[in-house]
Amino acid sequence: MPPTTTEASRYQQLRGHLAYLKLADAAEALPAVLDTAKAEKLSTTATLEKLLRIEVQATEARRLTGRLRFANLPTAATLDDFDYDAQPGVDPALIADLASNRYLDSATNILLIGPPGVGKTMLAVGLARHAAEAGHRTYFTNAADLAARCHRAAIEGRWATTMRFYAGPACLIIDLCRHRDYAEPTPCDLAIVRIRHSHLGIVTGSRGTRGPCPMGGSGLVAPRLVWSGRGPSL
Repeated sequence: MPPTTTEASRYQQLRGHLAYLKLADAAEALPAVLDTAKAEKLSTTATLEKLLRIEVQATEARRLTGRLRFANLPTAATLDDFDYDAQPGVDPALIADLASNRYLDSATNILLIGPPGVGKTMLAVGLARHAAEAGHRTYFTNAADLAARCHRAAIEGRWATTMRFYAGPACLIIDLCRHRDYAEPTPCDLAIVRIRHSHLGIVTGSRGTRGPCPMGGSGLVAPRLVWSGRGPSL
């Protein structure tokens, strides 16, 4: 039966309400949801849940896109892309545990230390993506860029603002930290110390020469994934 004038008016009012509340995806999906509800004889509660679920999923997708854009990840790599057979020194069970993001609750720092080409950056990017997908604000940088920005901030009097920026994300990834880059104290050293005590950091670095690492601990002679700060060595 064709809809009555009252039903058509109520339908237009419903779309207007959704548009006023800025639920654009729900408004667009409304005709299909109503047709499905009629065909499957869904209850009013089930129909509303189905309609609002579409809006929630669309909102979550937009927010994730924004978090990934802010995260500044250098690649689209995920942990599923990592080849454990090519790097048997990495424990898949440990990576799976880190992917749960439980370390964010204790603000534990993670160090990925090893020679070039063993997958440190790929693992860091994968963990960062998991954090972003779980709703955590994430940011990726490399040590050289961090040092340059902190140096400029110290000269231009923007130190406090710069520290707020880097201390803002729940998960900060600092890539390519090498001991030889920190032979002399720089503004970057102080920045890393301050950031470290505010929240979690994932740091990757080559083993280089044996000596102190910017985030604590010491250089290792073999590729290893280790905790720094409050966590135990692994």
